Amino acid sequence: MTKLTRRKMRDLVIAGDDMGPMMEKIFQGSCRYIDSKTYISDLTGGFYIYSRLKKKEVKTMETKTTSDKANAKADSNLKQVKIYIDMQWKGSLKKGSAVYSIVLETTLKGRTYTAVHHGEVVNTTQNRAILHISRIALSHLRGNYNLEIHAASGYLAGGFNLCRFQSAAEREYQATKNADLIDKLLKTAAGHAIRIVPEQHHAYTDWMRKERKKGQKGESDPKMWEKTIDDKR
Repeated sequence: MTKLTRRKMRDLVIAGDDMGPMMEKIFQGSCRYIDSKTYISDLTGGFYIYSRLKKKEVKTMETKTTSDKANAKADSNLKQVKIYIDMQWKGSLKKGSAVYSIVLETTLKGRTYTAVHHGEVVNTTQNRAILHISRIALSHLRGNYNLEIHAASGYLAGGFNLCRFQSAAEREYQATKNADLIDKLLKTAAGHAIRIVPEQHHAYTDWMRKERKKGQKGESDPKMWEKTIDDKR
């Protein structure tokens, strides 16, 4: 049991579906959030929150299992591919559209190779847009890779780096926003080792934005531009 200040309790209740990250922060990242229920106390006239959290196992060099070592070795043997995403949002918190660019970068025999894709997602939210875009990026890959995805999204970083998407899947997406797109993304991501680098500006940002302007003016190959309508929000 953990006692919290009134302010912290209020913040947790208001957070609703987003309570998970706050709970994990309270326990300094040592626990993985599962779910919560809020109860009203007839005795005190107040309320309390019952949360289920699973303690993260801290593994040292001595306690690592054979399976852990095998998985780490498998990940290191995967060929590395870097994915760079730039997304520009236009709209409100509830609804809007996003234009985006994707660059897939890999190195072979000392030479760097890239593939480029541009597009837009309409009738969506910012979080749903980045889920759509990430799935589109992964759909261009054939085989399994060690992926480093550069994208200005704390939502995406928390989903993969802190395993929040996988945790949501394990509890069958109960009270999870954007469950449909998270599930599609996880299925597309199966077999890859993924790490998100949440940065606002990366090596291709400026170039991507110039190329998108050309595309919007009809100066670039229309086959490189994809329009996605988010009709399930």
